[in-house]
Amino acid sequence: MNAPNPRVLLVDETSMFRTLARRRLEAVGIECDEAASYEEAKRFLNANEYAVLVTELHLPDRHPYHLVMDLLQRPTRPLIVVATDIREPRMAEHLYDEGVEEVLFKPVDYTLMSAKLKVLANRWQRQWSPAFHARTASPQEASLTDGQTVAMSELRTKLQHLTGMLPLSATAFDVFNATREERFDAKQIEQVIAKEASLAVELLRLANSNAYNASTERITSLEQAVVRVGRRKIGELALAHTAKTALTQRAVPWLNIDLLWRRSLAASAAAELLEKDCKPHHSESLVLPALMHGLGRVVLASLYPQIYDGLLSQCEESREALEVLEQRVFPLTPGGVMACVLELWGLPAAVWKPLSDENDIELRQAKQLLQSALTIGNLTTANWQDFDRIDVPSGNGLIDSERFELTLRAVTKKQSEFDRSSTQPSRTSGLRIRYARLATKAFDLPGLLLNEFSDVESVAVESLDEPERVVIDCRDVAPYSLAPFVSERSFDPRRVIIANRSDASEFRRFGNVVSFPMSYAAFHHVCVGASSDEKVEPRVVHTTPFQPPIANSFDTKL
Repeated sequence: MNAPNPRVLLVDETSMFRTLARRRLEAVGIECDEAASYEEAKRFLNANEYAVLVTELHLPDRHPYHLVMDLLQRPTRPLIVVATDIREPRMAEHLYDEGVEEVLFKPVDYTLMSAKLKVLANRWQRQWSPAFHARTASPQEASLTDGQTVAMSELRTKLQHLTGMLPLSATAFDVFNATREERFDAKQIEQVIAKEASLAVELLRLANSNAYNASTERITSLEQAVVRVGRRKIGELALAHTAKTALTQRAVPWLNIDLLWRRSLAASAAAELLEKDCKPHHSESLVLPALMHGLGRVVLASLYPQIYDGLLSQCEESREALEVLEQRVFPLTPGGVMACVLELWGLPAAVWKPLSDENDIELRQAKQLLQSALTIGNLTTANWQDFDRIDVPSGNGLIDSERFELTLRAVTKKQSEFDRSSTQPSRTSGLRIRYARLATKAFDLPGLLLNEFSDVESVAVESLDEPERVVIDCRDVAPYSLAPFVSERSFDPRRVIIANRSDASEFRRFGNVVSFPMSYAAFHHVCVGASSDEKVEPRVVHTTPFQPPIANSFDTKL
């Protein structure tokens, strides 16, 4: 097969740059196309094959670097030349490290640029072959789904490159710092926020949400928003929103960013309430770590998309939680990854350390509160994904069952805004699950989950001996406590018993036993199976598989 004639795609919002570059390239025999935006460039890249892409970093309809980073993630791509007016050596170093072929600083010498591009185009033409364009994952990434792990040094290097390519906006830092200094009043903070229009719009939207504005009077100024939401909380929301905007530019299709953000907002509300009640020995608020935690998985999935394809397939087959599989492959948890990102972005250690994987005794209370807040965030927003891990933090002296439930109710009461754009969990038509509780002191997590996908019939423990299928909550009770309510005291596959992991073996003589933590898919199936004629084997669960990630047309062409 003959190699195609090399073409160059010029992407820049300045028409003069595109026109002058095109003239010089056509003079040396290179055909060109022009695009003024990310969307226009995407259409050209879908329709044609290019030898070289010349692009500015700042495009009007996308975050800086988006087009470059999109292309660098693909196994086959045009050679990339960045032409920018940002004369920053560190930025150029990051671009070269990521794989960009050339960085040119404006104003460019068009004659010299055309000579360089001709050499690159000819190099592409010599290398072109059908085999070169095969869409295959790298051997390294493919092997990682077969039991190998990502090295800490490799992950750290990738995170350094990522944070260099996707820095936080200066405005977000200014807002965060201003809200921590008493010399800045609400009016001055408003002036700092107003420097970035998208940030101002988002903070006003949040200030008018049910979570922060219980009155019917609409907040119309940023100064009002600062007063209503609170100085410190505004600074934390500004930083978290900007981080989300930067990091989710590279999000993979299977990640539900809207759900992730609503969970983060609910978790931040829970963290605020728990801190007031428990007063942990930690100088910084846990609101910002609660807002940031969910972005750790976004970062990992964008850096290792092929690995996550394999992990998701494994979740589908084994019904294990994605969090469990991540721990086997990556040297850091998603929270630890986000701690590393915040450290590289230059945030104070007291802000990111509660997210880290460090086993620091001084951070124990903060980590316990943060984990409880994250759990409450998941429970209040619901809309579970099959691979979600379900658990309730164990009693730790700080948060007992009563306090956990009170906080959950308080966050749920004001979380309608967090769920505004979501759909309610769908119930299985005609499904009824019989449910009994011996664990009357424990937080009723099973009952909360069951009500999301079925009608629940509460059953008295005295009725457990009836010949019907039933789910029994036996957490935090002794195995012998169940014996008086089951006359034969023998195994019955119609019983699904939820017990502490340490007691599971003792309960198995009465029926099928499951324990938290488990994935949502595991819990859903074992309980639905308990209300059907299907025999459910202990710890073997199945559920309707979710669809694997489907690349959009841009990804497919690239």
